[in-house]
Amino acid sequence: MNGFLYDIKRTITGKFTIILIVLLVLVTAASAYGAGVSSDYAHPGNTAIVMPYINQTGNSVNITDYVINGYGDPVSGLHITSSLYYNLNNSLIKHFSGTTNGTGYVHFSIKNLSTNLTYRYNEYYRDGIALVGSNNTMNYYNGQNILINDAFTFAAPYYSINFNDSKYPLYAVNLKDKSDPALVSTMIYNPDYKSTDSPDVYYNTSSTLLNTDHFNKTNTVYIGKVNSNRFIVTPPLKTADAGKSVNIYIVNSTGAVIVPFLNYEYTYIKPGSILQDELAIFFGVLLIPIMGIFSAYFYYSKDKTSGVLESIIVRPITKGKLMMSRFAGNSVSFLAGLLIALGLADFILYHYTGVFISSGTFLTILLGYLVEIIGFAGIIYLVS
Repeated sequence: MNGFLYDIKRTITGKFTIILIVLLVLVTAASAYGAGVSSDYAHPGNTAIVMPYINQTGNSVNITDYVINGYGDPVSGLHITSSLYYNLNNSLIKHFSGTTNGTGYVHFSIKNLSTNLTYRYNEYYRDGIALVGSNNTMNYYNGQNILINDAFTFAAPYYSINFNDSKYPLYAVNLKDKSDPALVSTMIYNPDYKSTDSPDVYYNTSSTLLNTDHFNKTNTVYIGKVNSNRFIVTPPLKTADAGKSVNIYIVNSTGAVIVPFLNYEYTYIKPGSILQDELAIFFGVLLIPIMGIFSAYFYYSKDKTSGVLESIIVRPITKGKLMMSRFAGNSVSFLAGLLIALGLADFILYHYTGVFISSGTFLTILLGYLVEIIGFAGIIYLVS
């Protein structure tokens, strides 16, 4: 092997190069992890969503709260407080306090003959604590549940709740999809499900929000039939659908829409932008220049100032070729380190966003930092 190639190999496989690559990977992976966690503003795992239902049997008022997390899984062990009032004069009947069981339910019951009641509760919890502003109201009037929906939706399009205000109670709530974090799932929950209750679910996409009161079967896609008290649907959207309105239609056997206004704008978090923002200051302004400078010093300037370079030049290789071989080795090691680091960051962010960084954005980030680190290293080579 000639001296030029030998020096390139020596630079690429040197201990400092290995340390540099490991440092690049660790810093980039940590940045991607932090960005991924902070970008998941919906916090599906530790968010609880409460869906109440009121009915009467004889002289008893029965209240059942069903609680799920942001993925649609039942939440057990959540302590819930709520209150029941007379609707006409707003006077308190009773405060309730209970804990959800293993299937996500908590039941309250009280002797009362009134058919005009108001149930006040918190719709959203985070880490077991009711979110500020999540107070909501369910009115009960002559056997009908009427959801007032005072609560704000803190993670739109996730967790927005639609409810059918009729004697056919039906919730529809948007959730984080477990298998693909970029998608929105919709859970249809019927607290009073009977085998005869089996509405069909359709969807379509549009450039603007549509009024889902009106159903036209010809321009929709069939998803499935609601054949249990809870049914989760996930429209198979693509990144090309970003910015479009997703319209969900839940219809009965006659084609009438049961739950109106069930739509949302499909958006997804762009991991490339997240990574660029996360790396911009510490990584781009501080770490990359330092790595370029120290690498050039370690492999070239240090040898030159200590006199080691002169002893190496005894071999049949010129000073210029030696500098070029070290510089080439440095450049290849920078490229390898950045490829590994950014590739790992891409997979980490995919775990949280469900979307890979686009090839164009990935190439832009890679080339940007590669040019920067080679540029700083090149300056040291030239001035040494």
